[in-house]
Amino acid sequence: MYGISWVERTGLKRSDINSQFRWDEAQNATVWSAGRKYIDFTSGIFAANLGHNNDAVLDAVLDAVCKTGPHSYSYGLPSRDEYLKRLCAWSGFEHAHLFTTGSEAVEAAMRVAWILGYGADDFYGLPGSFHGKTWGPDKILLRFNDACDFHEKDVAIVEGYRGWDCHFWEPEVIESVRCAGLVIADEVQSGFGRTGKRFAHEHYKNLVPDMVVTGKGQGNGWPVSAVLARGRCADVLREHADEFSSTHGGNPVACAAGLAVLDEFDRRGFWADVNAVSMILQSGLADSPYPVNCRGVVAAILTPTAKDADRIVLGCREKGLLVVHTGKASVKIGPPLTIPGRELAEGLGILISILRNASLPGLDCFTTNLAKGMEQLANQIDEEAFRSMEGQCATAD
Repeated sequence: MYGISWVERTGLKRSDINSQFRWDEAQNATVWSAGRKYIDFTSGIFAANLGHNNDAVLDAVLDAVCKTGPHSYSYGLPSRDEYLKRLCAWSGFEHAHLFTTGSEAVEAAMRVAWILGYGADDFYGLPGSFHGKTWGPDKILLRFNDACDFHEKDVAIVEGYRGWDCHFWEPEVIESVRCAGLVIADEVQSGFGRTGKRFAHEHYKNLVPDMVVTGKGQGNGWPVSAVLARGRCADVLREHADEFSSTHGGNPVACAAGLAVLDEFDRRGFWADVNAVSMILQSGLADSPYPVNCRGVVAAILTPTAKDADRIVLGCREKGLLVVHTGKASVKIGPPLTIPGRELAEGLGILISILRNASLPGLDCFTTNLAKGMEQLANQIDEEAFRSMEGQCATAD
């Protein structure tokens, strides 16, 4: 019912798909490779939510590089203090601790649980989830709670949506998760606007995580991650701060990128722009005869086999569109939240043409209906909603 685990692959490896493809340059939702232009529906695997080389983020990073100089996590840093304060206010959590990667943040959240007295046998993830490639998540969290039946003694670690197929958890699953003694929301991929909200767990009724782990879009491609905490978990991070030191965590460049990202999210009209992108993406995929999980600006087309997905990924690239290869029976779609409307429609058009020739049962019906829907949708695009986004990539055009 819930799919397969990260290690059970039946299609090509990601290295087989991507080893010969090189990125030379990128701007917003456009990537150039070997002199050819591609539309990016991957956001650098959900890292550049605000578009590649976002002007505001890049300016902040360059300023930090030029001004701050050497860095040590052992000493205070004004930009770190400012970022932690802003991050807590923006997220609604009382405490934040900075790291570099999502896996590092997951490990840190697990360490908090251990300090609170939970043991290795108390950690459970939801079926088919993925929480990183380091030892803790990879070994311990492959222990899925297949019955989705949590109790007070358990630590539940929950992806905002299941990564490989964008599956949003059923209400009864979330209700059980709420019964766990400690709840950690893994928002490394799903956070920072990807689902149309700050965090994906905000879509779930009455789910209030004790900790949230973040990364990827948090720095818009620059390496910054965090554990956001409340209550007793926040107390642990404060009282045992030395046990959570990270060589590059909270460095000046990361904090500058993080602050610039928050500034962009707070920009007037930002969420209206994201909603417009979301509506076009969801409308463009609505008539598929195959299951399509889609919310906000992320989607997964569920294919009959992983080999069908491989064929679609390679076919899209040949036509100038980059989509996410999962190695499973799915194709992931996650363009930057800032993608211009015309570019989004063009990318969906390429996807349609590839699906038409993918030799999947019933595909002609799907592509015909989708093509009609896209034609109607194109007439409804509100140019005003995308004016601010198009301005960001005017230089690249």
